Amino acid sequence: MSAIPPDTDQYFIFHGTGTSSAIPLLPCITSADDVRDIQCGACRACVDGTVRDGWKNVRGNTGGVWRKRGEDGVWKNIVIDVGKTFRQNALRIFMEHRIRTVDAVILTHGHADAIAGLDDLRAFNQPSTPGGPKPPPLPIHLSQQTLNAISEQYPYLVDKNRATGGGDVPTLDWRVWGDEWCEDEGDDDEGQEEIVVAGVRVLPLKVHHGKYFTPPEKAQRLDVPVTQGNNTPVSAKSRESFATTTSTTAANPNTESRADLDPITAPVSTTSTTSALEGIVGKLTGLTGLSGVTGLEDLVKSTKKKNEGKPGETPFWCYGFLFEGKVLYLSDTSFVPTRTWDRLYRAVGGDDQGRRGAQKVGNGSDGTTGAQPRLLPFSHDVPDLPEGKIQTFILDCLRIQDHSSHLSYVQALALAMKAKARETLLVGFTHPDPHALWEDIGRVVQGQGEDLETDMTSTGEGEEREQDERELRAAKREFRRKIEKSAKDQGLEHVWREALEWKGFVQPAFDRQVVRCD
Repeated sequence: MSAIPPDTDQYFIFHGTGTSSAIPLLPCITSADDVRDIQCGACRACVDGTVRDGWKNVRGNTGGVWRKRGEDGVWKNIVIDVGKTFRQNALRIFMEHRIRTVDAVILTHGHADAIAGLDDLRAFNQPSTPGGPKPPPLPIHLSQQTLNAISEQYPYLVDKNRATGGGDVPTLDWRVWGDEWCEDEGDDDEGQEEIVVAGVRVLPLKVHHGKYFTPPEKAQRLDVPVTQGNNTPVSAKSRESFATTTSTTAANPNTESRADLDPITAPVSTTSTTSALEGIVGKLTGLTGLSGVTGLEDLVKSTKKKNEGKPGETPFWCYGFLFEGKVLYLSDTSFVPTRTWDRLYRAVGGDDQGRRGAQKVGNGSDGTTGAQPRLLPFSHDVPDLPEGKIQTFILDCLRIQDHSSHLSYVQALALAMKAKARETLLVGFTHPDPHALWEDIGRVVQGQGEDLETDMTSTGEGEEREQDERELRAAKREFRRKIEKSAKDQGLEHVWREALEWKGFVQPAFDRQVVRCD
């Protein structure tokens, strides 16, 4: 039976709602002989048949499919991100929704959870029937930074001359949008304007997704061959041309699979560079018998000093999107720059009067907790978006606690209140907190109380069911306690209080969920 919602010409399907590691994690579900002894609530719910709707805890890498039916009745299909789990989830979703083609792909950024499934797109370059015509190259819409990352990680996708063996290679049409503005004061470039992708209006929105701990332009590349003149191999030229954007020194959210993982606070080790320089100095000293080599010792000292300094603050850029002026998609973000918010504000019909009258929101605690003030995920003076202009806000939320490259739950609430969408759906979750608790706390924020039945309720009977319900009530209390503690630790207690008064719709999304976009 088709899963296409009736009486609609446009809708969105989540093909993933989890973080890079996805859920469940293998170490969790293999940690006990009996699934009911698995300590991770989210992972246990994925495999424990007694948990009602436990399948909602199974999460692939975050992404979706935007579908729009044309006047000819033919559906156009736009895929947003193709991470490591794309093929696995698409097998079911594409059959349920009778999706037979992919008309375009939009990529948010160059991490594995957004691009590692690009090779699987080769299937859509094949004729739909034996002997039929071969489809044209598949359009891939992305930023230059993301194309740089793909060129490093999957060079054969960008340059067919880099392909080896006899396997099929996807034929992709790279379409780079032009958005090179920075946050330097006085830069008048307004950035990327709206683009049209397979008949759908899309506004790219540039946001922070963590930061580099070593600025890309200063990152050491020891794997590029050293040559002189014009004898540099083609491969080396290619790597040098992309070295300024994608580097192993970027804050990588692919490491956040553990919910108790502390945010990265130290720079990536550069001891290999220093050690290499020290080795050169040592060898030259041994060969010459000199006590020192002019210039090189100073270079070693300056390199050591630089590496001991404070980590840089160069943001790692990611993109969100405004679809058709009404669905806002920010799947991977830690901060929304003022210029991006202003662009969004104008796009949804905000006026200058509202911009000038923006209410300043405090960035710290109210002075009663002693917590160190922390920044909200937006500047303090940006205006609220007009009420209800955004139909659906799809928003990053990794976990309760804060993180270097994703939003905490309270930070997500702050951004949801700022956007004033009719509904906010959270994505990008990690373990151990199960979907049921995220749903329940969403009901609390909405003002519907804490005692409603959730999908974590056991399907058992008698004493077993009573025990499960007692455990569920205890879990709800502990979950709320953790949120309150996290809000205090982040200096965002006022945000949590405002959210409880706001009573907005904020719920966790789940894989295969459908959102109408009429």
